[in-house]
Amino acid sequence: MGDSTLLSVALQHYFDQNGFSEKAYTENFSRIHIGPIHYYIPNTPGRKQALRVHDLHHILNEYGTDLLGEGEIGAWEIASGVPLIYGYGLFLNASALIASLFLNPKRIFKAYLRGRKSKNLYGDFSKNPAQYDEFLKATLGETRKKLGIVLN
Repeated sequence: MGDSTLLSVALQHYFDQNGFSEKAYTENFSRIHIGPIHYYIPNTPGRKQALRVHDLHHILNEYGTDLLGEGEIGAWEIASGVPLIYGYGLFLNASALIASLFLNPKRIFKAYLRGRKSKNLYGDFSKNPAQYDEFLKATLGETRKKLGIVLN
């Protein structure tokens, strides 16, 4: 997707490509799959809120939703600073980071370093969840520039 693509359009594409939907933001449990293994985790109120931003971060950084991609986004989000109110999300990010570190430590470290040089959307969102609708009106390029995300 090009830099002029609206985040709302990119989000719908992300849902379509990954078999996701907005229902994940309201359901009580989320289905997680690692290869052939599927399990469910509680979708706490904080996770429901944070998941919206987490998905946008996947899109902005072009990280996949497989185990390695979750490890990359976990490393990036931890390095870019997740507010403690999203503690459960921090735990999930750390778990994905550690699990995927064995798959490709170089990519995980690269994602962590990218996160150290970036900002994320959690800060604005945690102060004002209504800000989410504004995020969706921005383009990928505008948002990447605002957050200091540089794709290689």
